[in-house]
Formats: sequence, structure tokens, C-alpha cells
Amino acid sequence: MRSRYAAFAKGELEYLLTTHPEADVPEAERRQQLRRSCRATRWMGLSILSCTDGGVGDLEGTVAFEARHREGLLRELSFFQRRGGCRDGDWLYIKALNINAD
Repeated sequence: MRSRYAAFAKGELEYLLTTHPEADVPEAERRQQLRRSCRATRWMGLSILSCTDGGVGDLEGTVAFEARHREGLLRELSFFQRRGGCRDGDWLYIKALNINAD
């Protein structure tokens, strides 16, 4: 989660695309949406509230976090899985299980 937050804050589109597979959305469209989002939001800080699983031997896990930005606060419970279902695979952001934006 921390690496994706940093990528959003720095506008690192390649990392964001690589760590969030969305087969049903064309890459050009995803890239355009991410570029717009990164330019529009000034991120101010991240707090990890809790994690469930997601350790060295796990294949999936969740992260509850708060991300502060100039206009408010994003609270989310995110679901992550290992790439390819392998214990040594990179962590991928799969989806938000719960979102609350202030």
C-alpha cells in the first residue's frame, strides 16, 4: 500500500498500471484516468490503520488506510493478492472493499 501511495503522489503511472491489473479496461484509458487523477490530487500523507494477512507466506491480504489530500481524506479497505498466486509474487492491488471519502 505504501508503494502505491508514493506512486500516486509522484505520478508514477507505470508502477500504478503494473500493480493494478484491470483486464476489462483498455490500458490507454487507464493511463489517461491515472494521469488525470495524479495531476488533480495533492497527497499530504498516509496512515496504515490495520492489515489482515499479507505477510511473507500469504497469498492475499487487506489493508485499511487513510490517505490525506489537500481537499480531504480518503479511507479505504483494500484487497491485495500475490501475482500469479505464487508466494514470491509481487503484491497486486485488486480492489477496494470499502471506500469513504471526505
